[in-house]
Amino acid sequence: MADSDPDSASDPRPLVGAKKKPKSLAQFKATWVLPPGIAASKKKGIHFAFCKYCNIDFSVSHGGFNDVTRHVDNQTHKKNARVVAGNTSLESFGPVVRDSLATKVITAEIAVSNFIAQHNLPFLAADHLSDLVTTIFPDSKIAAQYQCKRTKTAAIITDALEPHYREQVVQIAKTTSFNLLCDESNERGADEKLLTVLLRLFDDAEGKVVTRHLETVGVTDFTADGIFKALKATLAHHGLGFDRMVSFTSDTCNVMKGERNGVIAKLRAEQPKVIDIHCACHVLNLCVKSAVKSLPFKVDDLLVDIYYHFRCSVKRIVSLKEYAAFCETQFKDILSHCETRWLSMGRSLKRTLDMWQALSSYFASHPDVEKTGKVKSINTHLQAPLTKLILTFLSSVMETIDAVNMMFQSSSTATVHSLQGEVNRLLKTVLGYFIRPDQITANAADLTKVDYTTAANQLPQEDLFVGDSASALLLHLDDNEGEDIASTFYRHVVQFYQAFIKKMLKAFQFKSKALELLKMLDPAEVQKVSLQDVQSLGEHTAVPLHLAKVQQEFRELRVD
Repeated sequence: MADSDPDSASDPRPLVGAKKKPKSLAQFKATWVLPPGIAASKKKGIHFAFCKYCNIDFSVSHGGFNDVTRHVDNQTHKKNARVVAGNTSLESFGPVVRDSLATKVITAEIAVSNFIAQHNLPFLAADHLSDLVTTIFPDSKIAAQYQCKRTKTAAIITDALEPHYREQVVQIAKTTSFNLLCDESNERGADEKLLTVLLRLFDDAEGKVVTRHLETVGVTDFTADGIFKALKATLAHHGLGFDRMVSFTSDTCNVMKGERNGVIAKLRAEQPKVIDIHCACHVLNLCVKSAVKSLPFKVDDLLVDIYYHFRCSVKRIVSLKEYAAFCETQFKDILSHCETRWLSMGRSLKRTLDMWQALSSYFASHPDVEKTGKVKSINTHLQAPLTKLILTFLSSVMETIDAVNMMFQSSSTATVHSLQGEVNRLLKTVLGYFIRPDQITANAADLTKVDYTTAANQLPQEDLFVGDSASALLLHLDDNEGEDIASTFYRHVVQFYQAFIKKMLKAFQFKSKALELLKMLDPAEVQKVSLQDVQSLGEHTAVPLHLAKVQQEFRELRVD
C-alpha cells in the first residue's frame, strides 16, 4: 500500500508549494590568504573583491574564496599579471631626480590641464595649445617635449586632478562642520537626473570659507526619498555622514523643502539640528516673479520680446539708431532679461526706459504694426501710459531689491551672519512703502505680524512709494483719462507690494533662532552678544563647540 511504502516516507523532494529557504550570500573575509593583486572591494561592498591587475571588482557572493580562485585561474587575469610583473619601476633606473626635465614637463602638463578645468575650456583646445606651446617657445626644452593633447588632458583631469582635489575636500570635511548643498537637473533625459553635491566648509589652508564639488551622481528616483538616499550614499561612499552637517541648501521646490516628506524632513530625522538655509538671491528672485504676476501685463514677456526683436537684425538696430538720433536720445543696446539671471530685470527695465522714446517711435512706425503678432503687441504696450508708469515704478523698486541681492551674491566675504538682519530690513523697507508707520512700529518686535492686507492699514495713494520718475509721470497725465489711469496704477502698486510681502513671509525663515544667533559672527555686533548667546548657538546647531575654549576666545575678542 502506498501509505506503508518506505520509499515514499523517505522521499527528500520538497512538497509542492513549500517555501524555499533563502540562500545566504558569501562575504569577503579579511582572514583569507589572498593571492597577489587581490583585495577587498572599496566600491561595491562586502560581497565583492577587487583585482588590482585586472582593475575590476568581481563577486564572491556565490562561492566565497572559490570565486577568488576561479578569477585568478582565468587566462585574462594571468595575462594581466604577467604584464604587471614585467613592468619596470622608475626607481630601478636609479634615484629619481625630481628636478629632471621629464618632471618639469609633467608639471607643465598638469598645470595646463588644471587651467583648462578651472576655466571650463573644451578638451579640444588642448590639441591646438600643445602645438602652440612648441611654436611660441622654440628655445624652451620643456616646450619642446610638451605633448598634452585632448586625450592626455582628459586623463590628467579625470584620473589625477579630480581624485586629488576630491580627497582634499573629504579630508577637510572629516575634521570640520560643513554645509551640504545640492541641485538636480534633467540633462541626462527623462529617465535620469544629475544630482550635484557640494560642500561649503572652512579651509584652513586658504583661511576662508570655500565651496567645493564633492560628486555628481545619476538619480533615477526623483522623489524626496530617492534624492535623500542618493545624498546619504554619496556621503557614505566618501566616509562622511550627517553628523557634521550644520546646514542644508537647495532650491525651493516641495520635494526639497516639504516639512513633512521633503528631503529636509528626512535630513532632520538624521540630524535634528540641521539649519535649512535658503539661497537668499534665489528666494528674492522668486518674490519678484510672484509680485510681477499681479501686474496687468506680463512684464517679462514684454522685455524679452523687445530684446529678441533686435537681437539678430543689424537692419533693425540701424533703424532704431536713426529713431534715437531723431528723438535726441543717446543710443544704448537693448539688454536681455532672463528669469534665471537674478539681476537682469532691473538692468533690462532701466535700459528699456532709457530708450523709451526711440522704441515707441520705432514700433509705432513699423510696417507690421497693424498685423497680428509681436510688433503689434509691443506697440500696444508702449503706447499705453499705464505701461510706462508700471515699468518706471518697477525699476525704482528693483533698485532696493537688487541692492540686497548683490550683497548676498558677493563671494568676497561670508554673509550668513547678516542674512536674517538684512531680510528683516528689506521686509521693513517694503512694508514702509505702502503701510502706515504706526502699524509698523506697533509690530516692530515681529514684523511678520503686520496686517498688510487690510486697506485701513495702508497709506493713502499719494503717500505710496512709486519712485520719483513715476511720480513725475503722474503729474503729466492727460486731464481726461489721468485720474482713471492713476487710480488703476496705484491699485496695481498695492497688489505688487502685497504679493511680494506674502512670498517673503512664506519663503524666508524670520523666526529661526539659529539664524538669529549667527549675528554674533559679525564683528560689529560682538559687544551686543552675551556668553549665554554663544552657548545657545551650540544648543541650536550641530556645530561641535568646545564651550570653554570658545567662550574664552569670545572674551578676548570683546576686549581686543
